[in-house]
Amino acid sequence: MLDRFPPEILENVLEYLGQEEKVSLTYVSRILYKHSIPSLYRHLLLNDCYYFPCQLDPTIGTRHWSVLYLSYNYNSSKRKELANRKYLTLIRSLESNPEKLCPLIYSLHLEWHINDSLLSRFLKVIIDHAVNLKSVENFIKKYIGITLMKNKSNLESLNLFPPDSYPVEGGASPAYFNGLRGLLKTYSFDHVKNLNVHVNCRTFFKPLKNPLKIESLCLNLRHDTFDTDPLATAIRTNYYDIFDVDTLKELEILSWYSDGDTDWETLHMLYDLWGLRDFGKFNNIENFTILQLLYNEQYLTFFLKSFHNLKRVKLDYLDYIDGTFVKSEQIDLLGRLGCSKSLRYIDLHMTKLEPKLLEIHHFENLSVFEINMSCKCSDCGDTLKNVILKKYFPTKDTFTVNGFSHLHKRDFFLQIFKLFPIFPYYPFVDSHPTIGYNSMPLNHHVEGVNKLLNYEPNDVKYITEQDIIKIYHAMLHSMRKSFDSFLQKFPNLEYLILNGVATKVLQVDEHQRCNMPLFYCNGYKSNQVYELVSDSLFD
Repeated sequence: MLDRFPPEILENVLEYLGQEEKVSLTYVSRILYKHSIPSLYRHLLLNDCYYFPCQLDPTIGTRHWSVLYLSYNYNSSKRKELANRKYLTLIRSLESNPEKLCPLIYSLHLEWHINDSLLSRFLKVIIDHAVNLKSVENFIKKYIGITLMKNKSNLESLNLFPPDSYPVEGGASPAYFNGLRGLLKTYSFDHVKNLNVHVNCRTFFKPLKNPLKIESLCLNLRHDTFDTDPLATAIRTNYYDIFDVDTLKELEILSWYSDGDTDWETLHMLYDLWGLRDFGKFNNIENFTILQLLYNEQYLTFFLKSFHNLKRVKLDYLDYIDGTFVKSEQIDLLGRLGCSKSLRYIDLHMTKLEPKLLEIHHFENLSVFEINMSCKCSDCGDTLKNVILKKYFPTKDTFTVNGFSHLHKRDFFLQIFKLFPIFPYYPFVDSHPTIGYNSMPLNHHVEGVNKLLNYEPNDVKYITEQDIIKIYHAMLHSMRKSFDSFLQKFPNLEYLILNGVATKVLQVDEHQRCNMPLFYCNGYKSNQVYELVSDSLFD
């Protein structure tokens, strides 16, 4: 039936399908093959870890991007070997029919750890034949940037690559800055929309009579490119004298500083050192991301008040002694601002509005676990009785924390999020494929937990995959107050990722909304929804 649709209608339909569905269509008929193949090649994400599909909506992420299907393998060498075979298969496909397949590619997302020899071979065929390529993102290696310069007249993305993959001691060399300036002398910014910068813009660029009309800007704050440029401007240029304040829509600020190489005082001063207050003049920013900076309440308030048209905000602060959590007062402020009506996507860690399902209380000579089962539904009651108390805390003594070993055995939150993480990574869960970089399938998580607890498969206390899902659902129920607070403050919110828990907001009926988990959602029943009684029942 689909192959009878007019081409323009079929193209619109394909935009709503995930990668797996598009691949299936290629086997249905020649017409569907003809239309599905361009959609599959248009935006390629070259991943080196397994794709972790979203259970609530498997099409999320792969409607736009196509990924390599890799199976999970805990052995890093075998994982790389499998990824290399996939890369080689893709390269051979492109090399065998470059005039047909390469022009279908419009954008590329490159993972950092792709085999260099294979990537060089891939880029060669791309540069020679991908005449429609507009964007290449997420790379940090110098040779990639230099190779892409050959196609600079077509690209709408530009990456001012760093001196090395990771910040180098002693700062970047003069040769690095001179080489970068040499490359840019022949470069026109007229068609550049997306810019990724690893230098200090305020000393690398001079004030521009016509500021660059960049739509998406990623600033990488690195100590090896800060004040190490021999040709740095004497007076620091303001960002609004470099970038057009009306054009910029997306701003990402990524810090490469860490508490291992930077003192506490400098970490706190990064906002001022890098002149980030300038961005208060960029009032049209819709997507705002902070990664690995220290939490600064004053600056966050300043940004939130400045960006009136915010649609997406992602805050992932550096884990340091000052804490990484956004205060509830900041969320209250955000809810009172005009952008509360425009916000569609929020991803952050915040201070709790309610007790966690599992907490540790510290006394003078003792630390103990405490279970806070705030939800009184039958499912949570069953989880408490038959999973948490029966399998994790079967005796009174197990509530006492006796060192890290005991903590690792009993703290199921620590296991779920840190020790044997079960959730994938995503820049934005609604638009990027979810990739299992550090996560593992549920069966491997269960193996790890049972090994810690010394449980055998025939043991009545053996932890099952369903047990983990029940605990996760109980954790979601315990976050009801927080979920309801966000839904009340942000009437058009579509996605909420709160303290690492990814949810999509669903409209249940005319009056009620609820947060549904994107992962491990099968069997989940929200405790945010009430059964409404119609007045007609009493007529």
